[in-house]
Amino acid sequence: MDARIRARAVEALAVLPHRAGLAYGPGPAQRLTFLPPASPAADGAPLLLAVPGDAWGWLRAEDFACLAPYLTARGFALAALQHRPAGGSGLGHALHDARLGLAWLHGQAASLGGDPSRLFVLGAGRGGLIAALLAAGGWPAAFGLPPAPLAGAVLLAAELAPQGLPPQPSPLQLPPPPASLRLLVVSSEACDAAHRRQMHDYAARAALAGCALTTLAPPPGSDPVRLLLELGAPTPLSAALLTMAGLSPG
Repeated sequence: MDARIRARAVEALAVLPHRAGLAYGPGPAQRLTFLPPASPAADGAPLLLAVPGDAWGWLRAEDFACLAPYLTARGFALAALQHRPAGGSGLGHALHDARLGLAWLHGQAASLGGDPSRLFVLGAGRGGLIAALLAAGGWPAAFGLPPAPLAGAVLLAAELAPQGLPPQPSPLQLPPPPASLRLLVVSSEACDAAHRRQMHDYAARAALAGCALTTLAPPPGSDPVRLLLELGAPTPLSAALLTMAGLSPG
């Protein structure tokens, strides 16, 4: 992980109010860190659930705190999810834990000062794969959720069809997300042509299904680390997310 992300996350957790170690499941790894908006919203704040791909060694849950100073100052509440390792078969426990964490956050949203109807998920790299699978239909009822619990999804250089994924289908093989979903998709210059094509195909299918789609050209020299840093600063990427959630980038 880029040292800039880790340093910014440590700084943010040192000065911002937050609640660490909130249990969304019985296991010791089933925890999340919650950072409230700087100013409470009368009707509840939009919630951003950040899902790491840390099962593959790239991004830890607490690293998402690097986004908090900018996004919480503009009205977002941020929940950084920790999950169990994926294991050697598909996504294993990681996807189950992400679904469980989303269900917990949806149920606890009001008590945390959030609005469960404005729940967004964010993932970068293979965390973006998990985010895309959370946006897919067919699973929410088993976790006590409404059919379309997410208002939006943000996929940053998402690995939508990585090697070794079976037995879990890729989002490219599943029905498109619900038409109510708002989708923000950004690739990176570090992605190869096949990777960019997968993201393009996923976005096109979602738009055809009626999803409100925003795509941004990758910044010059970008990779998933650069995209994450841009999301925590005043950039076109963060402006697109804030606008999607009904918040002002100013």
